[in-house]
Amino acid sequence: MTTYDAETMAAFFAPKSIAVIGASGESTKIGGRPISYLLRAGYKGRIYPINPSHEAIQDLAAFPRVQDAPGSVDLAIIAVPAARTRDAIADCVAKKVKAAVIFSAGFAETGDEGQRIEAEIQQIARKGGLRLLGPNCM
Repeated sequence: MTTYDAETMAAFFAPKSIAVIGASGESTKIGGRPISYLLRAGYKGRIYPINPSHEAIQDLAAFPRVQDAPGSVDLAIIAVPAARTRDAIADCVAKKVKAAVIFSAGFAETGDEGQRIEAEIQQIARKGGLRLLGPNCM
């Protein structure tokens, strides 16, 4: 049985900072919805849109990679295609992100190759101390 301490649970349920990896300026897209919802709800923490193609997203400064965000990151929301998720998780480990929610799909539910990639992602996260929720968490 896995146990979770208060700090881990706070990273999921009361994060002081959130990075949205695969952020979009369009609030109807998977990478835009979390930012839009956070802004509309009056979230008081820091929001770091992560997208190498934009300098700003939804009026927030955007960063090419999560490592480029200027502060610590409690929670990362991963909203990139399955093929880019492994690198996003490795970047989160490098940044010492505490927890991540993977919106992306296309893993174990797609067959052996997807299952292998999902296992790799879990191994990278476990080795780096990153707690995961997902994939397929949209």
